[in-house]
Order: sequence, then C-alpha cells, then structure tokens
Amino acid sequence: MSKKSILILLFYSTLSLILTTYILGVDNLSFVNGKWLAAHDVTSDILSWKFFKDDIWRFPLGSNPTYGMEIGSGIAFSGSIPIMAIIFKLFSGALPYDFHYFSLWIFICLFLQSYIAFLIIYNKTENLTFSIVGSLFFILSPILINRLSIHLSLSAHWLILIGFYLETKKDILHKNFYWAALISLSSLIHFYFTLMLLGIFFIFLFNDFKEKLNFKKLFIELFTVLGFLTFTMFIIGYFHVPFTDALGYGYGRYTLDVAGIFSQNTTLPSGKISWSLFLPETPRVPLEGFAYLGMGMIMLLIFAILIFFFNLQTFIKKNNFLPFFLIILIFTTVAITNKIHLFNNLISSFELPTVLYGMLSVVRASGRLFWPVYYLIFLISIIFLYKNFSKKNSVYILILAFCLQ
Repeated sequence: MSKKSILILLFYSTLSLILTTYILGVDNLSFVNGKWLAAHDVTSDILSWKFFKDDIWRFPLGSNPTYGMEIGSGIAFSGSIPIMAIIFKLFSGALPYDFHYFSLWIFICLFLQSYIAFLIIYNKTENLTFSIVGSLFFILSPILINRLSIHLSLSAHWLILIGFYLETKKDILHKNFYWAALISLSSLIHFYFTLMLLGIFFIFLFNDFKEKLNFKKLFIELFTVLGFLTFTMFIIGYFHVPFTDALGYGYGRYTLDVAGIFSQNTTLPSGKISWSLFLPETPRVPLEGFAYLGMGMIMLLIFAILIFFFNLQTFIKKNNFLPFFLIILIFTTVAITNKIHLFNNLISSFELPTVLYGMLSVVRASGRLFWPVYYLIFLISIIFLYKNFSKKNSVYILILAFCLQ
C-alpha cells in the first residue's frame, strides 16, 4: 500500500472518529456505557444482543430463543447487527457484562460511508481534493444521520455505495464473486439492504445479458449470488420461521413522500427535526418518507439536470444510462407505492392485486428503497459537476455547495 493510500485511510479514520465523538459524546464512546441506548428501537437491539451473548451456541447460528419466541426467534430479525453479534459472541467469555459494540458500529459506518464515496468519486475524476470534498457530502448525509439515533443496523448505507463502486469501476476481476459476498454480507446486517442490493444487481445483470445474450454467464452469475445468499441466510437463521411471518402490514403506509427530498422537516420519536437554516418551514414528513438532499446537494442536482438536458444526445451516445435509469424508475416507484403522499397528505391512491400486495408486504417500510436513488443523485450530481466545469472551478463550486449543505 502506498504512502498516499495510508494517509487517506488515516484521514477518514480520524474524521470518522471525530464525528462519532461529536454525535455520541466522549462518555458514550465506551463499550460498557449503554445509557444512550435506552431509547426507541435501540433498546430492543441491545436487549437482543445481551440475551444472545449470554446464551449457548445453537444452530442456526443466529438463534436467540432466550430473548423470547414471541418477539423474535433469531438475531437476524432484530436490529442487533447479526455479523457484529456473532463476531463478539466468540469472545463473550472475556467480555464485560455490559459490553456492547454499537458505538464501534457507528464509527465503522461513518468511515466506510466516507471512504467508499471517496473511492467512487476518485475513480471517476482522479482529483484528490475534489474527491475528498465530494465524500464529505456522504458522511453528513441527512438520511444517514437521521437513522443513527433509532435504527443502527439501518445505518450501513455504505453497502449501497459498494454496489455502485463494483459497477462503476471497470477493472474489477471476478466481479460476480464480490457481488455474492456483498449481498450475503448485507443479509448479516439488515435484510432491507439485501433487497436493495439484489435489485441493483439484477438490473445490471439484465443490462449485461441484453448486450451479450450469454445464457451460460447469466446462469452462473445468478447461481453464485443466490447460492451464497441462500446458504448465508440458512446458517444465520432466516428460514427458522415460516415465510408468512416475514410478511407485514404497511405497504402503502410507510412510503416515500414525494416532497421528501426537498422537505427539511421530519418527525422522529424525539420530536420534530429541522435540517435546514435556509429553506422556509414546510409541513413535516414521516420518518420513512424523509429523503432530504440538503441545500448544497439540491443546488448540484439542479446543475446536473440542466447539464444533462442540454447535452442529452451526447450523453446517450457516449454513456450507457439504461441501468441507472431503471434503478431510479423502479426503486422510486416501489418506494412511493400505490398511495402517493405529498407533505404527509394522501393525494392519490389505487388498489393493488392481493397477490402483489402480499409480495410487496415484505418491504412494508417501502420509503427506504429510495436510498439507492438518493445516493445515485449524490454521485451523479458531483461527478457531472467535475466533468462539465474546469477542474479549478468545479472544486470551488463543490466547496460552496458543501458550505450550503
């Protein structure tokens, strides 16, 4: 590893540690201080971890019956971040009674979020300063910070970024095995990320098949990814409960609000939160409908839209936008659902066939499925800026946008 790479890793490690300390406070960095976890859904997460840590090893590995069969039969169905729970249970005999890993998890998420964003932007621009400034938008992503107080396992937004990294970096060998590992890893963190990554993978796989019409390659890639995923889910205990128990009410209720990307007001269990010093007050949107981009990113998005439409023919000829267009279209449609909300007001709805509604009930918190589109907006807006302005001016504009952000 070069000296430059080491310095970059040290920079993002330090930055993530500073931000983790700012978010939690110095006292709450401790692995035995769990007072800050005694609120909202995080309470059940730490309780699940404590029961799992103190129990014997069982099969499937994620079995957690002492926590109570009525409220969850496995660590995979809690927000306790299964991969972290299993790793630290290996050392449970040497760990303090009150030990937890949630403060470490926040640091890991912030580090990987910023570092992987840097890698994607640098891969497309090869400009160190521009890539570092661009990555700062991701570590301060409103939808990421919004989750840190209530759903820690849903803070692994870096999984989505790795998926985009695999498809934007052209010289990756054996990409399919990386996809298999990534999607399997996501099932050890939170199944919503698995659904998102499977969607992204299938879209790029379809696009590749459309161009090459290689049935053998299609079958091998599908078998590899789905085989690894099925094995991982079996080992961790996803199939320990009937499939019907995975269905839940709520599709069409926990939706993306159409105004969510521009509305800076949302509601958390702790109350109403405002995310902007610039925009006027707007009606608040519910948690799952919240996707506020930030003032700086809204400015960059406007630039990107103007650049795209003024150079539409050039972009179509030089670039393959079909998979990205499909990601935006499909994920946004599923996130909005059949009940369209604007500022938390229902403005239109239609009935879905019962079978389709039942299938979609697996993603009852459908608003989360907008997250891949959200980060595509970040990436496209930042990279379009660099590609269509001079290097010097693009850095200045990006710094200005970050100050607004």
